[in-house]
Amino acid sequence: MGSNNTSQHDARQPGGSGDRVYDYIRLVVADSRYLDSEAEWRIIDNAVFQLGMMPLDVKSYLLGAATLGGFSTESMITRVLSDIAAGMRAKSSRISKDQFKYLVETAIAMSQDELSTDKAENLAKAACEGAKLRARRRWLVGTRRWYNRISPSDKQTV
Repeated sequence: MGSNNTSQHDARQPGGSGDRVYDYIRLVVADSRYLDSEAEWRIIDNAVFQLGMMPLDVKSYLLGAATLGGFSTESMITRVLSDIAAGMRAKSSRISKDQFKYLVETAIAMSQDELSTDKAENLAKAACEGAKLRARRRWLVGTRRWYNRISPSDKQTV
């Protein structure tokens, strides 16, 4: 068989690349129950370049390990926030401050309180902007300062 089949075969064998990347993921999350995007990229980078795995395979192992291990990743939280924001967009093109707080609280809860409020607000705002939600004014002369003061996350997600 070709070299492609060998790396896939190794990932399924005990002691193969898959076991090594899973063990590495468990070591990385030993200190924290949350992986930010930098830690995710570091895991993917190490597995691709040192173990010869495919990026999609590593991502699958990472998400599987997160699900089984009870920890969360920034890309998982971003995905959930984006789905919630898209659901909000189906009902209205504007988001209230209470709805935005719900997104922030969801992000913090999913990270098991490892995520700071500022970072959670950045992720929630990025999800709102992705869903093309705009801040709703409070009352007639209300402002959107609560939303405008948050700088969206400019990092690329995994």
